[in-house]
Amino acid sequence: MLHENKIILWHNSEIKIENKTVFFQTWHDKGIKYVEHLFDFRTRSFYTFEDFKFLYNIDQNQFYKYIQLIHSIPRNFKQNLQQMGINSQNNNDKTLLEKVIQMKKINKFFCHIQLNEDTDNLNERTWTMNLQDNKI
Repeated sequence: MLHENKIILWHNSEIKIENKTVFFQTWHDKGIKYVEHLFDFRTRSFYTFEDFKFLYNIDQNQFYKYIQLIHSIPRNFKQNLQQMGINSQNNNDKTLLEKVIQMKKINKFFCHIQLNEDTDNLNERTWTMNLQDNKI
């Protein structure tokens, strides 16, 4: 199930745990909707649980769910993600940190984020979107 070149994670007939499609409401509410949200394109591998937990403010007791979910993702999806990672590295896109370092009005950017966003749900994707939209 592809949506704008993204693999939909929830209720995907190809991603199953115990022969049932998967949907974790609390994760969905935190913005986790695509397999790409579990994948670190810099390292071309899935996030460690510790990184994932930090990025999305996930409880430690969700470890088993995370492991099950990663193992339920079909091999061809994983290969596509790795290929996307290779392609995105070739575009020489700046990382989030590089963009923040080069900003001239960093404090204004952070203030805007804090005033206009739900800070409980901030993650790297939110910051990236704000940087790309030049919300400063």
